[in-house]
Amino acid sequence: MKWAGIYCYLFVLATVLGVVFTRVAIWIAARTGALEQPGERKIHQVPMPLLGGLGVLLAIAACLGINLLFALFAASRGEGSSLLPAAVAEYLPGVVKMLPRVLAIFGGGVIIFLVGLWDDLYGMRARAKLLCQALVSLLLVYFGIKVTLFSGNPFLNCVLTIFWVVAITNSFNLLDNMDGLCGGVAVVTSAVFFIVSARMGEYFVSSFIAVFCGAVLGFLFLNFRPARIFLGDAGSMLIGYLVATFTILGTYYKGSFPTPFPVVMPIIILALPLYDMASVVLIRIRLNKPIYIGDTNHFSHRLVKLGMSQRGAVLFIYLVTLSTALPALLLPYVDMGGVVIVLFEVVLVLGVVGFLEYYAERKK
Repeated sequence: MKWAGIYCYLFVLATVLGVVFTRVAIWIAARTGALEQPGERKIHQVPMPLLGGLGVLLAIAACLGINLLFALFAASRGEGSSLLPAAVAEYLPGVVKMLPRVLAIFGGGVIIFLVGLWDDLYGMRARAKLLCQALVSLLLVYFGIKVTLFSGNPFLNCVLTIFWVVAITNSFNLLDNMDGLCGGVAVVTSAVFFIVSARMGEYFVSSFIAVFCGAVLGFLFLNFRPARIFLGDAGSMLIGYLVATFTILGTYYKGSFPTPFPVVMPIIILALPLYDMASVVLIRIRLNKPIYIGDTNHFSHRLVKLGMSQRGAVLFIYLVTLSTALPALLLPYVDMGGVVIVLFEVVLVLGVVGFLEYYAERKK
């Protein structure tokens, strides 16, 4: 509980900064012409600012920067670390030690944002974007941020890290197809990851997630229907990249747990974004369409075709995301039988959604 106040402070500060910098991004987009034009594969009717990701990026940078500078200042004073709460002061050496990783994560985020922004404004081949995402993943590996899964094989760890970062980055990129959808799902899943990291006593990771969650929520206030700004590829890829990063930073298994299956918690928590990506890819393959060209066959679009409003479809997806993510919190405390029930429950929720879609389409 001693960290509860710190988490609340970081979350509220990041939320306020998210609102402020998103408004700044709207102003910049209007004056630079960074606008999303209406089109055949678009659902908006007027040009929309595209720099929502800039608001999120600046909010995270400002919140982390202010607090890291203050922490470094306190650490440089030795006994002056009493400037900070006792709960934080004892972790100052760890904060200083983690600074290179923080800079690597943020540097990778800037690269991902710029790649997406170039795609938004000028267009970019899908292979080029994937290559840039893979190179940023290698940057994370170089700074020790990598998937391990009990493997001591450096090459396998590197491959798993690249695969995970690229998959989650693009799953959130594909999810950005309706007002408030990508940001809202990011907030819901991040809140669950925050609970996991806080319960595991990972104060750095949980603080980072609190800042991220607040910054995205601040943006969401101006993105929920009717939206005043869009994420664009720059923002949705940035959000996916950051989600992938803090899932790698987190620890999900301890030797005292009944089974090693808590390591699959990220997959379960992110089941909805992964389901949407997989279903869209399969639909495009079935229709003989290139998988990298956008369309209106996403989960949210399919719900609207079933009769839901856009806002209703987004809220429904929030609920499905929460329904599949929450059971993951039980994995550290259940035996093998409990693991099977948790996994079955997640598959069952997605299966029910899939059957409803399938039979509604047949009736139509």
